[in-house]
Amino acid sequence: MSTFERILFLPFVVLLVAATTASAQGEIHIDSSCSLADAITAANTDREQGGCPAGNGADVINLVEPVTLLAALPSITSEITIEGFGNSISGDGQYRLFHVDSDGELTVNNATLEEGWSADDGKLNLIGDGGAILNQGILRVNQCVLRNNQAGEDGGAIRNVGEAHISGSRFLGNTANRQSGAIYSAGASATDSEIATLDINSSIFTKNSSSRHAGAIFIDGSARIDSSIFSGNSAGISGGAIYNVGTTEVRRTDLRGNTSQLNGGAIFNDLGACILVSKSDLRYNSTVSDGGGLYVFGGGRAVVTESRLHNNSASEGGGLLIRSFLHDDDIYIGGLHMGDTAIWDNDGGDCFYADPVNVIYHGSYGCGDRPFASDFHLVSYPAMYASIEEDHWYIKRVRCR
Repeated sequence: MSTFERILFLPFVVLLVAATTASAQGEIHIDSSCSLADAITAANTDREQGGCPAGNGADVINLVEPVTLLAALPSITSEITIEGFGNSISGDGQYRLFHVDSDGELTVNNATLEEGWSADDGKLNLIGDGGAILNQGILRVNQCVLRNNQAGEDGGAIRNVGEAHISGSRFLGNTANRQSGAIYSAGASATDSEIATLDINSSIFTKNSSSRHAGAIFIDGSARIDSSIFSGNSAGISGGAIYNVGTTEVRRTDLRGNTSQLNGGAIFNDLGACILVSKSDLRYNSTVSDGGGLYVFGGGRAVVTESRLHNNSASEGGGLLIRSFLHDDDIYIGGLHMGDTAIWDNDGGDCFYADPVNVIYHGSYGCGDRPFASDFHLVSYPAMYASIEEDHWYIKRVRCR
């Protein structure tokens, strides 16, 4: 075969490979003869449904126009990718958009998910969670907008019980009647041994709200948040942007103008939880009571490095507040390890330490006129509960893992 013949033959080889790959994956187009509900059923069962062709293994559903639900959609029980091409899916304020079952895997690309609704049945179960999406399997949301969704209970936009990955997406104006205006990530119940995992990258959370905790995100499990923005979110009690009960990493993220009505204008880190804040800004956040930027509660641990906390406001601890917890003669002592971090111009004081706490500074400045050393420096005060041996609450380092 000549060089010229090889050049002509090559495109046919490429087309053949592409066709072989496509044949291993079902592709379904939503149109007047094939509804979204029928497409999901066809993909789940690998059988024809209504006017939709049979799925084939991992399926792709293509939206060619906006969709408004007239009834609840079937649960996702197989591997499905929805290509939105900029189109919207609306629950019309009556229906949740998607339920991903424990065996399901859903990827949504380039779509607007709006006006989803999960009704509260008064039993504090998953029925009232996740206005747009209830995920019990694997969820990926890429380059999407989730707006004006509402949960009767938790997770205005998304309730995650399994594994969720969010990238390049916007959460705008989602609300929860209980906790977490945008995303609630936790096990199905308080006794659930499964750990929910959440990964967020390059996403924006704006004007989400909850009646109780977590204006934007509630975490009880593990979470990683990177290169994102939280702005103008609000909580009726604590955690204007983030309420952490698990292990959470926040990196290269801007938290600004978030509010709560009790504690933690931007972040509330609860009893025994651990949060790492790195290379991030906490600014212009506010709360009525304590911890305008960051509130670390009883036995909770926080590591703050290469970050800035400024122009936040609270009654006490405008920048941050650490509070230990005494229960039945047991003391749960909060810990803070702060390195290469600046804290300034916070209304209500830069830092406030309530009860005995462990604080380690390294190359940081702020927090009034308290000393900072070039090496690690421990501050534990006030010196209450003298019966406790010093080595019991002296920690050389605070770690999340």
